[in-house]
Amino acid sequence: VHPSVPVVTGDIGAIPVLKQVAQIVEPPFMLVSGISCQPYSVGGSQGGSSDERSNTLPATLRACYLFQCPLLLLECVPPIRTNQYARSLLATLERELGYKVTELTLKLEDVWAARRFRWWFLASHPALGKISIPEWPKSASLVVRDLFPVLPVWPDDVLKELMLQPHECKQFTLDGSHMRKYVIQLDQKLSTCLHSWGSPADPCPCTCRSEGFSDALVLSRGIYAVVVPVPTSSGEPRYRHLHPAELAILNGLPPPATWISADHPGLRLCLCGVGQLASPLQALWIGSFIKQHVAMALGTSMDFASPQSGLQKFKQRLYDAAQDLFKVAPTC
Repeated sequence: VHPSVPVVTGDIGAIPVLKQVAQIVEPPFMLVSGISCQPYSVGGSQGGSSDERSNTLPATLRACYLFQCPLLLLECVPPIRTNQYARSLLATLERELGYKVTELTLKLEDVWAARRFRWWFLASHPALGKISIPEWPKSASLVVRDLFPVLPVWPDDVLKELMLQPHECKQFTLDGSHMRKYVIQLDQKLSTCLHSWGSPADPCPCTCRSEGFSDALVLSRGIYAVVVPVPTSSGEPRYRHLHPAELAILNGLPPPATWISADHPGLRLCLCGVGQLASPLQALWIGSFIKQHVAMALGTSMDFASPQSGLQKFKQRLYDAAQDLFKVAPTC
């Protein structure tokens, strides 16, 4: 998505990793973190501090302190708001470091065609003061059809990557349900997509799982996914996963051109990325108010669009991206 941005891969809690970041990013800088959601999410373990992935929160707070960041922005699932472990850690930002904090939750479905309910936490240095971020303007109720009246028909080589295999369909229907239960509904909001949407029955392409979800887990938790029917000559439909470019647009991300090029990366790996992202529409809204506040605090001129105007322009960019998909993959 951002090919020009340098990448450091490692544990944010490891000092050598932080040293690498310090070597390529000149301070002062804002730290933005999507901390692990599994310890808090309804679809995850909800283990809180007993889940080893909860270490990303204290590690991020320590990184903020070591880097002396004037701004820290965190994003996670809403249940973290009431988790005692998380609250005790976040309280140290105010109590020990004097940061001014702002919290809000944003529902993507209020302004777009997919569901994604996220918690945002902003901590600002006392010299900058508290940054207020209002609720965003709720717009007309958009559904999938407003972006995709019909879904693109992709070339055979693309379909080969996205088609559900027999073992996947078997897992989807393990509880006795029919595949139509998972078919995308164009006249509704898209349900919240997950990291596992393209690979619940297989090892995760990002290597976070070495195998698919177990039968016991599927029967107890169910499958969270959406599929697209693909007509066949026999009349019995087969099914494919959403293309990551389709899923990206529905979640507020203009898809990178490489995703729809002949030399595209692994499409199921791209689905993992979209399933894990914080919607850029939400990030844009919050980022606009941060820029506005910082510019005023520093007494610099503001030559950028208002948050409301920026939101509308970005939505138009997404509409245009949806139209562009049909130039690459024409419909029947």
